[in-house]
Amino acid sequence: MERPVEAATREIVNVWMTNGVPAAMLWGGRRWRVIDTPTRLHEEPDYVPPMVTQPPVWPQGWRFTASTAPGNSRVFDVRLIAEAWTIVVVYE
Repeated sequence: MERPVEAATREIVNVWMTNGVPAAMLWGGRRWRVIDTPTRLHEEPDYVPPMVTQPPVWPQGWRFTASTAPGNSRVFDVRLIAEAWTIVVVYE
């Protein structure tokens, strides 16, 4: 399992999308370019009645690898919270 480098404290970032998928991000005063195919993060509702066998899932954000320069890459989980892109976790 990946080890979080830091749990970002809901830090708001700018995310640029291309065709509805993250392509770049501004974080820490630096532009991070997405270098893989982002994976959509989904979330199930907190409570689902037992008779519901396939609960709905909602798209909540993205996981992607981004880089500022060769050798400086990280994996980010970003979520749309209150209409702002927010870093939730950064992985080494």
